[in-house]
Amino acid sequence: MWDFRPQEHSQIRNKMSGEEKRLTKTESQLLLLLLSNVHQVVTKTEIHNKIWRGKFVSDASITHAVASLRLALNDTAEEQCIIRTVPKVGYFVVDNKIDLVLMNQPSTYLKQPEKTKKFKLSKKFLMLISLIILNLLLFWFLFIPSQTAHQLSMSKVYSQTNTFTIKRNDYYSKLLLEKLVGQSELKNLDFYITSNKVRLYVSCARQKTSVITEQSVNFSIDIKRPIAKVTNEIVQKCQ
Repeated sequence: MWDFRPQEHSQIRNKMSGEEKRLTKTESQLLLLLLSNVHQVVTKTEIHNKIWRGKFVSDASITHAVASLRLALNDTAEEQCIIRTVPKVGYFVVDNKIDLVLMNQPSTYLKQPEKTKKFKLSKKFLMLISLIILNLLLFWFLFIPSQTAHQLSMSKVYSQTNTFTIKRNDYYSKLLLEKLVGQSELKNLDFYITSNKVRLYVSCARQKTSVITEQSVNFSIDIKRPIAKVTNEIVQKCQ
């Protein structure tokens, strides 16, 4: 749906319409951080440490930055087509919605012929050196974790027409997964399931092949509630 080109003046480009937009520095850093953590939730603590390192900011700053980024991507907090919210935890980007495009990667819509073999070899050498430097900078920013950063480890499970992304090695997430997999009423849905010591967090959204998707349904459930009642409630609201 979108190409994200962090080194370009207009960093995001709509693949269908060709529309280009310029992001603020904070929006660009946030999107780069989210795309570097595929299938994983970026916690609010990690966003603080990566984008506002050494500064005192409230959670409202993160909420505002995410809302502004969603607006640029034609997304909303209600639909959550591109950026999903994990209640009380953080955010993640939905698969296959945004491609990270580096400046020196070949472009399908910009092609220039080379005149001589010498010029062609020199151009490839310069591109290789630039790409190595750029990758080193991106690696340092994205993959060198801060001491206080905490990252959730997730697993993806496919069952018939449904997809479940759950917190790895989490008893309550696996227990709920086992109950939901056997529900024949649930079809063509994407589930996100995680928990902490006191609550179980669930998000479900219907899979769509078109650009427009339905609104996601989010749950925040007391972990002591009977799993059968929790399962029935989720089935009724997500089917």
